[in-house]
Amino acid sequence: MRPVRRITALEALRDACNLGRSYIAIEGPEYCVWLCDEVRRQAEQVHRERQERPPSPPYCAERVHRAPSREETLHYLDAMLGWIATLYTNDLVEPDMRLVAWIVSWGQCQYSISDTDPPVCVTATEDYVLTAFAGRPAMNRADLARLSGVEHAHRVLAQLRHRYPEFAPAIRLPGSRGQGGYRALVRRRINAC
Repeated sequence: MRPVRRITALEALRDACNLGRSYIAIEGPEYCVWLCDEVRRQAEQVHRERQERPPSPPYCAERVHRAPSREETLHYLDAMLGWIATLYTNDLVEPDMRLVAWIVSWGQCQYSISDTDPPVCVTATEDYVLTAFAGRPAMNRADLARLSGVEHAHRVLAQLRHRYPEFAPAIRLPGSRGQGGYRALVRRRINAC
């Protein structure tokens, strides 16, 4: 008989976010409140274990009694899944290769390095490449080209680092073949309160 492997707090959080996304369209506002509270509770456990700060819930402290909308809850789950992916990615790489910043998508080819910085407008090709990394922070050259639809997506990613230096901390390129693939942290903007 095979030994049973216990799932980690990080895996439980990932599963809760993915399951929550699948039910959010058919459930009511009470579900959004419960889901945000449950995900926040599980994220706090991961925070205690790893000392990594999770994304904030979609409602302000002064409006705690307001139920988050479906869109706010989806943004929160996307941010949480991105944070989880970052933790998984950082577990696999050396400390000096860890990503330290997020590229924030404002929609319509606009990106910034935080939710509050003014966005810059990128080309459609650059947008395709950055969008491929949303929810999937690491991939090899073939996957990057397939998911972005851009034949030389790896070159576009390298150009992004030089054209927009503020994005450089959120993008990692392999030094040579077999050195961990292409990595970028991209998430959708969470609307401020």
